[in-house]
Amino acid sequence: MLTRTIETILNRALSIAAKHNHEFATSEHLLLALLYDGEVVDLLNYFNVDIMEFSNQLEDYLEF
Repeated sequence: MLTRTIETILNRALSIAAKHNHEFATSEHLLLALLYDGEVVDLLNYFNVDIMEFSNQLEDYLEF
């Protein structure tokens, strides 16, 4: 059984894939979906990851 959080993230990844007219959700879609989760963002902030830049680069990559 999936937790509510995991289900939400997976659904978001599928929505991102659909938004880009991709037939399948890939790891890139999942990674972008994870950036909407507060705990993931907190972890990445701890390691000084620029969330906006990371998100923008993923979006650019998915545009291809």
